[in-house]
Amino acid sequence: MTLDAKIALILILLGGFLCRATFSLPGARFDRLGPAFFPRVVSIILVALSVFLALDSLRSNKKDDVRMREEGPKAEYSMILFLMVLLCLYVLFLKRLGYLVTTSLFLIVSMLVLNPESKRFLPKVVLLSLAIATGIHVVFGRFLGVMLP
Repeated sequence: MTLDAKIALILILLGGFLCRATFSLPGARFDRLGPAFFPRVVSIILVALSVFLALDSLRSNKKDDVRMREEGPKAEYSMILFLMVLLCLYVLFLKRLGYLVTTSLFLIVSMLVLNPESKRFLPKVVLLSLAIATGIHVVFGRFLGVMLP
């Protein structure tokens, strides 16, 4: 059994468990869908995609190639560590600086770290980061009524 097939089996079981758990959520009071609708849909999608992954891995019938893993690209551990520290700083400063400022700074630094060539397009990176942070704030804060820090 390939690694993909094993992961697909675990995800199918997890999706089934989560779907079953949604039936224990309370029913709808104010709307037709109720609180169980979205988790149920996500768990069904998880199961469906996992079935496709399992079928694809069984159809290809390839064993894990150890040489491929050994010759693959080296992980950028310093970049991963830096992004983890950046995420911790994001959480630390979120309440102090507010959502828009902290999220915009986080996105700018993340984009510059993940793609060093984006320094040439710094104004675009800044505008894109501001647009993403503002868009999320408008959608969740205004339309959905979710309080953001």
